[in-house]
Amino acid sequence: MKRIETMALKHNILIVDDEDKIRWSIRNYIDDEENITFYEAASGEEAIRIMNTVYIDIVLLDIVLPDKNGLEVLKEIKSRYYSTQVIIVTAYANVQDVVEAIHHGAADYIQKPFSLDELKIKIYKTIELDTIQNSLANILRAKRPQEYGNLVIATDPKSISLLEFADKLALKDADCILITGETGTGKEEFANYIYRCNTRRNMGPFVTVNCNSLTSSLMDGELFGYEKGAFTDAKAKKDGLFKAANKGIIFLDEIGDMHPELQGKLLRVIEKKVVRRIGGTEDEHLDAMVILATNKNLETRVVDGLFRNDLYFRINAFEIHIPPLRERRGDILPLTYFFLEKFNMKFNKKFTHIPKESEGILLNHTWPGNVRELKNLFENIVMLEQGHEITVDMLKEKSLGRERNNHVPKENIRENHFLGLDSLEEFYVSTKVNIIRKALDECYGNISKAAEKLKIDRSTLNYTIKKYQIGNTTCKINQTNLL
Repeated sequence: MKRIETMALKHNILIVDDEDKIRWSIRNYIDDEENITFYEAASGEEAIRIMNTVYIDIVLLDIVLPDKNGLEVLKEIKSRYYSTQVIIVTAYANVQDVVEAIHHGAADYIQKPFSLDELKIKIYKTIELDTIQNSLANILRAKRPQEYGNLVIATDPKSISLLEFADKLALKDADCILITGETGTGKEEFANYIYRCNTRRNMGPFVTVNCNSLTSSLMDGELFGYEKGAFTDAKAKKDGLFKAANKGIIFLDEIGDMHPELQGKLLRVIEKKVVRRIGGTEDEHLDAMVILATNKNLETRVVDGLFRNDLYFRINAFEIHIPPLRERRGDILPLTYFFLEKFNMKFNKKFTHIPKESEGILLNHTWPGNVRELKNLFENIVMLEQGHEITVDMLKEKSLGRERNNHVPKENIRENHFLGLDSLEEFYVSTKVNIIRKALDECYGNISKAAEKLKIDRSTLNYTIKKYQIGNTTCKINQTNLL
């Protein structure tokens, strides 16, 4: 369900507080204003559900909520609805929380106990700020096309084609989708787009999991949960993230780095639609769409024995490959104006113009960090610089306009680039072996320390060492190693 836009002169205010008396007092004190409509939520989850259906201009957000920390809710609000203004309400004089809230985009804060007159003044100051920022945003929006479906910026034909395909997958409620692409291309944003467009799933949770953030044993417990007493520290029964995503979508990022043992369990979840806690004996039905993402070449990892062949063929039935930003240059300027609008609001700045010379630099940059690099660039410029115009000097200070050789054109790759090796696969294996051997040398042969240095599991490193016979003798690269 898409959010309903309200009239420009009216403001919707959401009060998020678990105390009924406080919500009632605020609403009744300011309820005589004709241009304000109040909504109420007693928890963070309820607040997000309301914001999924109604456009909210201002949120009065208590820092202490029954289900989650108010700062977590603030981050979620600003990531989804960056133009919404948030006033933090706190009962504690915690300077660190206030600083963090402002850093993540809060417009103001007020400490309990507060007078309703003081709160009213802050609300009207925030309304004034919101009005000014909306005026600036309208100037910027006139310079870029509308968001595709009001959710994602896409004007390049390649991006529009991908979003149309994503629309179909959301409509059909596909049970499993694979999103591939380089780091920073926006894989999580595409997953969120599918979530928001899927009318069956978007009232349920959207759970994000980074598969290389934890060791395999910890990730096992996080994903599937565990029974009390299943292991030493299992003091109580715990539901896993799959269970938390029931009726919604679970997004598994960096799936190419998942440990092989967990890959087998994941395959069973996708195939059977069931999960079982660690130490449990019964399966539980799972009703959730699974979206997976990776910046790795899964076919290569299958060849290397690092990714299960049966899992790969199960998850790639519906694949969305997001091209790097350098291959969809039609998105660069629209995204630029989008980020200008976003960070103008965050930092209360007034950048509204990009000269042709600056546009040329942006269009000619290779963007090795893709959309994330573009976003970080403009967050940095808007936060640190002053004025109304993005100048050439501002961009050159950030090393744009002085291209580094990040992406070697195909025509510049010669046969000797592979150092005498016969194929790209042999070059890949040789490079990997050399990196592992160097790590082992630096750790004096300690496999655990080398695995930690390489940021992979010890079992994965041990498997690779045995497979390629990495040790004191020269590694032999032959056809059997490549199969």
